[in-house]
Amino acid sequence: MSLISDKKFWSLCSHLKKIDYIINNFYAIFNNRKIWNLNNLDSKSDFRLEGGYFVENRENIEHKRKEGNNFNDLIKNMKRRRTEQKKKPVKRLKKEEKTQIKIASWNVCGLRSMLMKDGIQNLIDSEAPNIICFNETRLQDKHIEAAEKLLPSSFSKYWNCSHGKKGYSGVAILTEVKPEQVIYGIGTERHDIEGRALTAEYKEFFLVNTYFPCAGRDYAYRTQQWDFAIRDYIAELQRKKPVIWCGDFNVINEDIDIYDIKGKEKMDCITDEERRNFHTTLEECKLVDTFRYLNPGLRVYSHYSRRKVNAVEKGYGWRVDYILVSEIFKQHIEKAYIRTDIYGSDHLPCILQMSI
Repeated sequence: MSLISDKKFWSLCSHLKKIDYIINNFYAIFNNRKIWNLNNLDSKSDFRLEGGYFVENRENIEHKRKEGNNFNDLIKNMKRRRTEQKKKPVKRLKKEEKTQIKIASWNVCGLRSMLMKDGIQNLIDSEAPNIICFNETRLQDKHIEAAEKLLPSSFSKYWNCSHGKKGYSGVAILTEVKPEQVIYGIGTERHDIEGRALTAEYKEFFLVNTYFPCAGRDYAYRTQQWDFAIRDYIAELQRKKPVIWCGDFNVINEDIDIYDIKGKEKMDCITDEERRNFHTTLEECKLVDTFRYLNPGLRVYSHYSRRKVNAVEKGYGWRVDYILVSEIFKQHIEKAYIRTDIYGSDHLPCILQMSI
């Protein structure tokens, strides 16, 4: 077996850029010594086979090098291994193509005023979401045309406004890909008059955007009617395809989703009945709280009440905004976080990135 110079060695390996670490291992262990004839190593796969044997037998090779044994036997073994591997059929798995999707959900506490600020544009510029869900838009139908002119034309826009109390509640979905259909409300006039739910159906999933009623305004309605009706609606969708459900749910999930739960157990969003209803919905509909799934134990909040002075600076926050997904999507979740640096509302944007 003929030997080659170091210069020749490196020139023959110049096309193997992706496995420089193997080359470096060879070079380091043999300590600048002339090695073997690489003329037959004309492809990356050849060199990977050689490298695989080398890595597996590194200790043995190093031992023989220290003892000064002849390398020819080792090289012959490597060459034989490469020949045997080449004879074996290579099974190649077809990679399933996945689409990455990023969703932003934000209670804007009045969209008209928010459009006069930088927050929404900052969100779009920094996150480039495929879908944006606005909660508590407080728009009337007559305001939609003007609002759309201030939003990027790259999005298709869908609105559900309150037709009861004016300038109240309301949700919207902005989406780069047009949905197959859009569902306004959940199918019951009592629950739909305030424009609290909007659903976009895509090929792979339903996207549901909701703004939950605050229990303080009508505790019995929230806990005994709305919570059950929205649960039934989500369960019905789940029977058809998976669900991504986002919005302001006006309830905390875990004790750590408020800065200090002591003495607040009877406050809106924290009562046992509200939380029990929410947990039952998560369990029965087999839904995952994406933020908590990726960030167990982390205290980050999505809402800071304007009633408390310096609430943000003092950390007096609540996490009542969520992006939930069907359990079947759990392993597809890549990132879930709250943008604590984008302001303009008393809530902060929630972000979900996943591949489906």
